Amino acid sequence: MFKVNDSKRPFYKVYLLDDDQCTLDLVEAMLDADPDNFYEVLKFTSSPEALKAIFIEPPDFLILDVNLPIINGFEICQKVKANCNLSDITIILMTAYHSKYAWYDGLLLYRADSYLPKPFSC
Repeated sequence: MFKVNDSKRPFYKVYLLDDDQCTLDLVEAMLDADPDNFYEVLKFTSSPEALKAIFIEPPDFLILDVNLPIINGFEICQKVKANCNLSDITIILMTAYHSKYAWYDGLLLYRADSYLPKPFSC
């Protein structure tokens, strides 16, 4: 749902990608609760659909799960960061993997900007 920015808050387009609708709704609610910024949020449960949207109309932020069917979050991150027209997109990886290797892979190997372990709460 598109929301109108009727204030002077900074505006950001955010794509959320997770195969769990509850996680998508929770992250959207956390962004909506931010009093300092305004976010237009688009939610995706399909990684191919999200990747297509990223290339057509790039967001400012991409928040995605690592463990996705078809194209996982690491692969999406790698494709986005490898494209010179998209490499400035801020990517936050969410995952239930709590190993230091998953953290290392996401941030250093696939060049994500941040890493958010799940579960989390607001």
